[in-house]
Amino acid sequence: MVSNAFRPASGPHTFDSEEDQSVVSSLGERRGLFEGDDLLAVCKHHTLTARIGTDRLPMGGVAALAVPPENRREGYARELLAASLTEYRD
Repeated sequence: MVSNAFRPASGPHTFDSEEDQSVVSSLGERRGLFEGDDLLAVCKHHTLTARIGTDRLPMGGVAALAVPPENRREGYARELLAASLTEYRD
């Protein structure tokens, strides 16, 4: 979905090997916004550590936020980011 969201003319990207799929799956924790069985938007959560002075504090990061062209301008990215921030606060 990410490649299709940023390069819709080239269509969805497929990963040819299990190794390709393994690398992509291991980077971050996947999140998605669904309506029934339809996937409307995606992102990945990353657990990071921020150093402030001598303290190390956990912090979250969001990457690979994507909404395919047919789902844009409906507030799905905002909704997914709001849910991500709520999850990080919890």
